[in-house]
Amino acid sequence: FTLPSAITAGDGGMYVVQHVGTAGQITVAPAGGQTINGGSTFVIARPFAMAMLVSDGANWSIDGSVAPPGSTAKTADYTVLASDNNTIFTTRGATGAVNFTLPTIDRGLRYRFFNEADQNMLVTSVVADTIVTFNDLAADSVAYQTSSEKIGGAFEVIANDNESKWLCFPMAEETQT
Repeated sequence: FTLPSAITAGDGGMYVVQHVGTAGQITVAPAGGQTINGGSTFVIARPFAMAMLVSDGANWSIDGSVAPPGSTAKTADYTVLASDNNTIFTTRGATGAVNFTLPTIDRGLRYRFFNEADQNMLVTSVVADTIVTFNDLAADSVAYQTSSEKIGGAFEVIANDNESKWLCFPMAEETQT
């Protein structure tokens, strides 16, 4: 799908794109020579997910994206993608530690992580010192790795409004590193 020109839309012009199919993904592209969040395309990977794009008069930025709640199990280390926005990740079936590496911080991104296995679960930022969690303004990662804290441990992480930090909301006791 190709967006109209950001120049024509003008500063503050908005466009909402929604995936209305049941499979596949939608690749959203700007008009020639323009960008979306500095990139050449943006992918909406989940059915019924949507993205709100805002023009600054020259290019587009993603002001927010919403996906219907859904979960996906990961049994090995996984690099989270921007297109996974609003996904609930679980460790169901894992037989070893699972490390989720967050993507570059971008406004509107939000993920949840739920430990369904008696294994260590870590959520790590791709950039050091960018996770804000209980009593730590500059964590590299958050984890459930103490035996009595693993099963049922959960985090929600949300990009802050100026795209400088991940705000981490632990849903139980956890170990920050």
